[in-house]
Amino acid sequence: MKTRVIAALALALAIALPVQSHAQWSLNTHGGYDLDAEEFLIGASVEFSIPGAAISGVPLTFVPGFDYYPGLNGASFFVMDFDAHYPLKAKGMTPYIGGGMYVSHVSVDLPTLGRVSDTNFGLNLKGGATFGTSSKVRPFGEARLRVGNGSTLILKGGLSIQLGS
Repeated sequence: MKTRVIAALALALAIALPVQSHAQWSLNTHGGYDLDAEEFLIGASVEFSIPGAAISGVPLTFVPGFDYYPGLNGASFFVMDFDAHYPLKAKGMTPYIGGGMYVSHVSVDLPTLGRVSDTNFGLNLKGGATFGTSSKVRPFGEARLRVGNGSTLILKGGLSIQLGS
């Protein structure tokens, strides 16, 4: 399972980095809590904007990433997110709204059936803010609603580390 998570992160980075080698991009690490599953999660994402993808002259920010739920006994669960968000203006922080799609995968070992797994797809709706707009390392907070095979509300917080120019 750990191999899949590492491979998913490597894939997200491999797609994002060549596209943005000349532009500003960030690596985000986070922890969070899934209020419906009552489970903690950890994850990472890459954040970048593509020239020409803008609304009213403000570039859309693309944020592919993943979440991993480490506390499930006998099961593994991870989610790949493919989101975009639209930054809003505010003093001292950058609030944003956005959404996208997700792919989730769960697998569990059952004594009578062996390894059983399931993959689901759905939509994300999110809002949050990044604080300290002039620093290369900035804290952020986010609320995300996943809608698909059921729905769940997730609260996340972490660090956004600017790596591109």
